[in-house]
Amino acid sequence: MKYKNYSGDDFLKDDDFLMWICAPDPESDAFWKAFLLQHPEKSGTIAAARKKAEEYGRLAIYDERQKYSRATSEAVYSAIVQGVEQADRTRKISGKTFPFSRLWAVAASMVVLLSAGWYFYRYVQDAGSPEDRIEAGSSKAVLTLSDGSEVLLQQGTDYISGRASSDGTSVIYRHAVAPEKEMAYNELTIPRGGEFFLLLSDSTKVWLNSETRIRYPESFTDGKPREVALLYGEAYFEVSPAAKHGGNSFKVRTKNQEIEVLGTQFNITAYPEDHGVTSTLIEGEVAVTAGNVRKELQPGQQAVAAKNNTITVKEVEVFTYTAWKEGYFGFRSKPLAEVMNTLSRWYDVNIIIENPELEKIRFNGMLDRKQSIKEILSMIDHDIRFDIRERNITIY
Repeated sequence: MKYKNYSGDDFLKDDDFLMWICAPDPESDAFWKAFLLQHPEKSGTIAAARKKAEEYGRLAIYDERQKYSRATSEAVYSAIVQGVEQADRTRKISGKTFPFSRLWAVAASMVVLLSAGWYFYRYVQDAGSPEDRIEAGSSKAVLTLSDGSEVLLQQGTDYISGRASSDGTSVIYRHAVAPEKEMAYNELTIPRGGEFFLLLSDSTKVWLNSETRIRYPESFTDGKPREVALLYGEAYFEVSPAAKHGGNSFKVRTKNQEIEVLGTQFNITAYPEDHGVTSTLIEGEVAVTAGNVRKELQPGQQAVAAKNNTITVKEVEVFTYTAWKEGYFGFRSKPLAEVMNTLSRWYDVNIIIENPELEKIRFNGMLDRKQSIKEILSMIDHDIRFDIRERNITIY
């Protein structure tokens, strides 16, 4: 499929993509959802393209009950095309050589929210007064070593030990094999308002979301499964294949489930307030075990292991659940209460919903995690009102 190699610029010059933005229909929606399901890594690029198209075409509101007329769609389409052409001319005239990836990094702010059947697009003109601005999360973590000592890891601070090193945004363990009786365990804790990257000694990559804690060995043992424990929180795993490690499988343990893999990519959410542990498979195969129940997942499936050791499996759009790794919030029919839990962890704030009826409102869409929380909340203020006082937010 040609789109898998597209840049943001390519999408903005593609007629089918632009018409999907201007006048979406069931057929085009199904096509692009299927594409993102197969290529979740393109979600950020597409989000940026949609935002830039919004800037060019001044997309306002798309209401499913009152779709764009053909004339309106063509007018918006024409405006977007003219905007792209003008941007090209501007870049050529300026004579500057900004990498286009940087331009898209600035533009990457898709503000699509669905509530009660509405697709809502808008600009936020006022980011709020300084006292109301709450910073988005950043790279930060606490590394607990095998002797119990703690090391604060944050941007601008380097750390080097015998087996690990950190530049403040990630911690990397060098490859080594340890005898079973000499295995030493570390823990990495990501606070509210933080995120971090972990490279295990077997080259398994782990992206850790805010308010997350993981326990793992400094090095693994030959002939034994490679095991880590997600104590709580959310993590995305890209597992080094078992074939590279003598056939040793990789296991992730949580409070009430175990996932066994041979080499794959998957996301686990295990926050204490959740009803169960959610495992979403992006590629490969995994087996989820809770008590005596065992379920095998295929790509695009999600398992929820409840506290009573039951496992429910369903098909999902995986990019919604992995969007955080790419710098976005992904919501798919999420109740307002769960949306606010996600925001409170990332921005490290306390959020109170005064009206219990509001907790039932469900939202879909993707939002840029680097935006201020006031900008995020303003995008849905057609349904809710909010008040920000220091680090306390009231929804009413």
